[in-house]
Amino acid sequence: MSEIEVRPITESDLASLDKRVARRFLGTLDGQHEMLVGLLNGVPAGSVLIGGPKRDRFPDALYLFALDVDTRYQNLGVGTALIAAVEKKTRRRGLSRVNLEVGETNGDARRLYERLGYVLCGEAEWDSWTAHREDGTEFEEGEMCVPMVKELE
Repeated sequence: MSEIEVRPITESDLASLDKRVARRFLGTLDGQHEMLVGLLNGVPAGSVLIGGPKRDRFPDALYLFALDVDTRYQNLGVGTALIAAVEKKTRRRGLSRVNLEVGETNGDARRLYERLGYVLCGEAEWDSWTAHREDGTEFEEGEMCVPMVKELE
């Protein structure tokens, strides 16, 4: 049976994760957001960000974004465990809901969120961010995203 652990990411986890995930870690160093890592049998298998630029979009909500599970470890519960950890942090902070945005074309992620109790809460909007090419140069990337929220009990 596989064991999943979720904890704050450390620099030593980065070598096992995708380069774009490693770049997201830099935002934790200056307090832009928090980052959790999901370990499957001790191996970093995925990550999620909390906070960030849209953290104040919904009152009493914690913003979840950039959920990423390595394709080798998908459908093994890592994403579910990462989301559960965000929900636990939300409750500990005295907040009553989690909000997120998911790409309109990302059906797998949307089904996961819906299965876990997240519901649509608005119209799709263009979301953009700074991405990086393999050579490290930056470019603007984006997609239409739908907002979702989960009211916590």
